[in-house]
Amino acid sequence: MRVYDNGTYRDMTAEEIASTQDTRTLEDVQSAHQAANCDALAVYLASHPLMWTDGELYSVTEADQQRMLMYFSTYSMGLREKLEWNSHTKKCREFTTEEFMQLCAAINNFVAPRVKKCQEYKERIFAAETIQDVEAITFDFENV
Repeated sequence: MRVYDNGTYRDMTAEEIASTQDTRTLEDVQSAHQAANCDALAVYLASHPLMWTDGELYSVTEADQQRMLMYFSTYSMGLREKLEWNSHTKKCREFTTEEFMQLCAAINNFVAPRVKKCQEYKERIFAAETIQDVEAITFDFENV
C-alpha cells in the first residue's frame, strides 16, 4: 500500500499496514449493529408520535408505553380515582376506560409492526456471515 507522507508517496511499512487492519470480530460487529437497530427503532418512535382520533398526537416511546401500563394498572386496582393521560403537547385530560383502551390499542397497532421489523433485522444481523454483510443491513421503520 502507498501513503502520501510529507509531500511524497511511499510504501507503507508492515507495521503501518497491520495497524490499519480491522481487528473487530464478526460477533462484535453483530452486537454493535443490533444495538444500533434497537436505537434506530427508539429514535423513530420518539420522533413519530401517533395522531389519534381526537386529533391529538400521543407519544409512542417504550417509556410512555410502560407508563401507560402502570397508570392503567393502578387505576384498575382502584388506586387512582380518575383515568387521565396527556397528548404530546398538552396536559392530562380524563379518559373513559373504553377511550383509554382504544388509545392503547392504537399505539400497539402502530408500534407492534415496527418491533416485528426490528426483530427481523436482528435475525438478519445474526445470520450474516461476514462483517460486510452485517454493515450492509440498513434500518427503515417508516415503510412498515
